[in-house]
Amino acid sequence: MMRTLRFSLLLLPLLGCDLYPEELYMNADMSAEGMELADTCSGDVPMVVSSSTSIPIDLTSLNDDFRDLAACTGESTPGADGFFAVEMEAGEKWHFHLSVPPGELVNPAIYVLDSCDDRRCQPGDGIDVCGGEQDEHFSFVAPRAGTYFVGIDASTTGGAAYELLAVRPECGNGGSPEHSETCDDGNTTSGDGCDERCRAELGAGALNEVEPNDDLTGANVFTPPLAIDAITGGRCDVDHFTFTHAGGPLTASMLAGGAVACTDPPVGLSLQLLASDGLTLRGTGAPTVDNDCPVIELADLAAGEYFLKVSAPFDARTFGYVLDVE
Repeated sequence: MMRTLRFSLLLLPLLGCDLYPEELYMNADMSAEGMELADTCSGDVPMVVSSSTSIPIDLTSLNDDFRDLAACTGESTPGADGFFAVEMEAGEKWHFHLSVPPGELVNPAIYVLDSCDDRRCQPGDGIDVCGGEQDEHFSFVAPRAGTYFVGIDASTTGGAAYELLAVRPECGNGGSPEHSETCDDGNTTSGDGCDERCRAELGAGALNEVEPNDDLTGANVFTPPLAIDAITGGRCDVDHFTFTHAGGPLTASMLAGGAVACTDPPVGLSLQLLASDGLTLRGTGAPTVDNDCPVIELADLAAGEYFLKVSAPFDARTFGYVLDVE
């Protein structure tokens, strides 16, 4: 049995790892209504059908049912977990943003299951990257039509209270970009600066990255050769870029801001080349012993779509860099 619930959009505080413009939180009526999550993902699970939902949720009285989820969240989840359900169409994107109120000593995680079975949680189905006392946000594209169960969990023990925003962004509807969109020009045509998936397209020359590009669904689109000016800083601020390669050699290199050599790169700075699934590693680079920035050089890369991912998970410093792809 599932309870169908509809909610109005709340005003959420901007905390932790938010990278979205503040106005995205400011365009709807206030409401104090909350939602009681199910203790397990079977039985009486609330069904969220609103396209934009923001609600208080409280997991302090719930139990820990699923904890062996490191395969999809990156860490085990011994915290109390709660569930709601979403009916999705194939290829439909949903975005879930979990805000941690001040004073909650918790490290939240979010994951999506296509059945009530924790073994179904695979890489790409969940997230826990921002660290303790910080928000998490996660975009999910349904591989098939059906009912999906969204789990709110934590890598810390015990339960906590949160604010939950669930958004089904509609690419091509114009107006301000919705959550997980880097642009929306009112159409789904590529080649005009905003592609068919509402991802910003970077043009010729050295151009700035467009936030939020911290997950694959918001990756900035470009065509090599191109030099991109960007900034990263901390566990939450991961940068993604995507391009189509014609086949043959490829070089992706990083310089410090201003296109100068690195002298003190962030701890843990990494440059990864990923296949079109966003998971399969095709190349990786890290700072050298001389503190040079990462470089990936491949003599013969097969034709196809690829992602470049820049992260510095162990250093909260803001680091400006140039990503040069040839």
